[in-house]
Amino acid sequence: MRILSRLIFLFALGALAWGQAVITLPGGQVSLGIGPLGQLGAGSLPAGSNDPGSKYGIYLAAQHADAIAPGCFCEGWGISANGVAGYAANDDGGNSNIASSSFSSTATTATSVVTLTGTTLQISQAYAPAPAVGANTVLFVDTVTLTNTGSSALTNVRYARSMDWDIPPTEFNEYVTIGGVGASALLFSNDDGFCTPNPLTDSSSTCPLQFTGVSSNNANVTKIGPADQGSLFVFGLGNLAAGASKTFYIYYGAGINESASIGALTAVAAEVYALGYASNGPTGTANTNSGVWAFGFAGVGGTPIGGTSVPALSNWGLGLLAMLLIGATAFKLRSDSAGA
Repeated sequence: MRILSRLIFLFALGALAWGQAVITLPGGQVSLGIGPLGQLGAGSLPAGSNDPGSKYGIYLAAQHADAIAPGCFCEGWGISANGVAGYAANDDGGNSNIASSSFSSTATTATSVVTLTGTTLQISQAYAPAPAVGANTVLFVDTVTLTNTGSSALTNVRYARSMDWDIPPTEFNEYVTIGGVGASALLFSNDDGFCTPNPLTDSSSTCPLQFTGVSSNNANVTKIGPADQGSLFVFGLGNLAAGASKTFYIYYGAGINESASIGALTAVAAEVYALGYASNGPTGTANTNSGVWAFGFAGVGGTPIGGTSVPALSNWGLGLLAMLLIGATAFKLRSDSAGA
């Protein structure tokens, strides 16, 4: 019995260390590979795809192709607090200072919980189909929740995410749109998806590449290219009090054309976003009628696509809003009872 218990324990440790999942949206058009630390990259792309045998990044079944896997699998995220940084990436830096706590998945969801080594910051990333009507067959949402599990405040919390687009069928020669620059939490952005996502790095000097001759540093750009480019976003999330949490949202996916991708980002009220397009030729234009890959953020103090400004609420603000809603509901119930 003791041997059996030890084997079960070792199996659990192995599952934790090697946990990964390929998850698929309803309808089967978009799949993500999720690594054990919450970065993209898992499984093995099927024969006949544009990079068979490589890990899944963001796969669009309509094109039988993935827009992250070809070339370097460059995608990852980073976190920092109290001047300590860590990141989980693939070919653009590897993993540093991140410790896994748990990983679980279903056919459509995956949740990674990790900690930033040397701090009390816990990072939960829960992937699931985007809940908005019209978006749940195009986009996944990664609900990112940062929690301070300690008894002292964490200062200067930052989160970064980078990816190198390789949009099929013209991989390494794509067009990119970046929108939402001006969001209150956005510290830096550009089209350099080859950056290691260390949020304490001075990206303006270490990742200043302008692949198209058009400066994308902290600028909204529309269909720049063609070039081998991607997206880098760094967010400043302020301080995190002891026991407090902060949540924001990342969206990953692909539509069969530009209209489908922009429609899905609009449905989820994305505030900051990037779009990746194939090229109509080596020196042509962006192909808006083939697969268009999408990457977006919400809850970062920006203006949703086609909407009005939505400030990022503090934990105090969220609590006050909840109290007001509870009070309004109680008042209505009393009014209904009195009129009955």
